[in-house]
Amino acid sequence: DIFQEAFSNAIFPEKEIHEICNERQEKLKVQLQKVNVLAQRKIQQALFENTPFSQVISLEDYGRIQRADIIRFHEKHYLNGLSKVFLVGDLSDEEMKEMKESCAQFTGPSHRSEAVEFSGTSHVIHEEKSDALQTAIRIGKIMFTKTHPDFISFSVLNTILGDYFGSRLMSNIREDKGYTYGIGSYMMENTHFGYFMIATEVAKEVKEATIKEIQLEIERLQTSLVPEEELELVKSYLLGQLLKAADGPYAMLDLFTGVELHGMDMSFYNQYIQKIQEITAEEIREMACKHLEWKSLSIITVG
Repeated sequence: DIFQEAFSNAIFPEKEIHEICNERQEKLKVQLQKVNVLAQRKIQQALFENTPFSQVISLEDYGRIQRADIIRFHEKHYLNGLSKVFLVGDLSDEEMKEMKESCAQFTGPSHRSEAVEFSGTSHVIHEEKSDALQTAIRIGKIMFTKTHPDFISFSVLNTILGDYFGSRLMSNIREDKGYTYGIGSYMMENTHFGYFMIATEVAKEVKEATIKEIQLEIERLQTSLVPEEELELVKSYLLGQLLKAADGPYAMLDLFTGVELHGMDMSFYNQYIQKIQEITAEEIREMACKHLEWKSLSIITVG
């Protein structure tokens, strides 16, 4: 009932809109002085060029926001745009029915985003920031979602490369070389696409050396088999992370929506567990050769 009342009776006071816009604008001014923020914006523009996903917020955008625009957006996408409600908990059939009936008034035509085509062009871009003490590095490319047959195998490869504290990038560039306090690689998903990213900040004088070491670590995965001990450690880590991700109702809801977004069900996680248990060092090397060719990666540096 509280949700329904708040949903229906939102009034968007002019004073609040003005305060929020001013606050966001001031926050963005500060953020735009940071090399990591500038690099993230720059690689977003590079990877997603000529698509709506390449758009980044400017300071001027906040000055153009009108209350009437927010009200129209709320009416179109909230009051008449609800398509799904996710619930988790010990609910009776009657309670579920009541919730569905209560939310029915907000249903409307689906505004699901359309698939877009990316150029796949790789970029090497440096943005000079003379007053910066460090250089931010972003290396990435457009990838795929959970629906792709290589998704789970590449997830294991990504973890070995840079997605946990004992990863190869951390061991080399932080622990051995001392170039950074932290470096990592990760995979992100949208409805229709995903992307892979390596991110770090280093001193200006070791920028090129850091990029070279990242390249060497990727090439090492393409030419040498991952030792059995290292692979077993990563398998155990990933299975433990999945167990942690299923702890509690909110976590379970996240797991469900993570697959439902792609038209899949919870059986994906059984496939995930089985694939992790079965994956071999040969498959890891194959994934590295197939998806991490160096010239296919965009390299953005700001500093």
